[in-house]
Amino acid sequence: MGPDRTEPAQAVTRSEVLGSCQKLGEARQSLAAHVFTYEQLTAEPERGMRG
Repeated sequence: MGPDRTEPAQAVTRSEVLGSCQKLGEARQSLAAHVFTYEQLTAEPERGMRG
């Protein structure tokens, strides 16, 4: 069984996770993404992997 978690430790963890999620969201919005669907990948795998 793991260590007992206290409310302050949970608050710190929650804050760290929220900060990481916010940074991830910012990165996703600012970077150009290469997006393709499963159907596109299975229909034309070479094209999907080469971009």
